[in-house]
Amino acid sequence: MSVRYTWVQWIPHKRTYDLIMVGAATAYMAAFYGLGRLLHRGESGYSDEVLILRATGSCAMVLLHLILCIGPLCRLEPRFLPVLFNRRHLGVMTFLIALVHGVARRFRD
Repeated sequence: MSVRYTWVQWIPHKRTYDLIMVGAATAYMAAFYGLGRLLHRGESGYSDEVLILRATGSCAMVLLHLILCIGPLCRLEPRFLPVLFNRRHLGVMTFLIALVHGVARRFRD
């Protein structure tokens, strides 16, 4: 912690990390939605709203578990320290995905 507040320094490493994070979360949700559409067809199929709710909810839970594992992993293996440095960005993205899930759930009911 410093005495005065400083804005986030957007170095190329952080931009690359954020792009990889957003890409991985988007790929996860797209794969979840696509596989849900493919595996559950016809009468037993899910609606688009349900698949979006499940994709965003499960993505947020997976990211939350990943965030909580980063700290102990860094103590066990120093190679994970760059991930610890950007853990806050991952937490903000997890919050935004959970917010989309909550808002979509609210409007579905």
